[in-house]
Amino acid sequence: MNDRTFSRFRESLYLYYLEAGRDLLYKEMETMVNVFAKYFDINPSVKKDGQYYGVI
Repeated sequence: MNDRTFSRFRESLYLYYLEAGRDLLYKEMETMVNVFAKYFDINPSVKKDGQYYGVI
């Protein structure tokens, strides 16, 4: 893999966002969150007790 592959990918995402107004990476991450929540049977509306679990 070329050392510029990731930079070019980010640039492509940014140019697409400027042209189409859609953040493809954000949309994909939202989709993945929903898939993981369903797979692990997580209710996203349940709040934790405020203790830090290593996830931001």
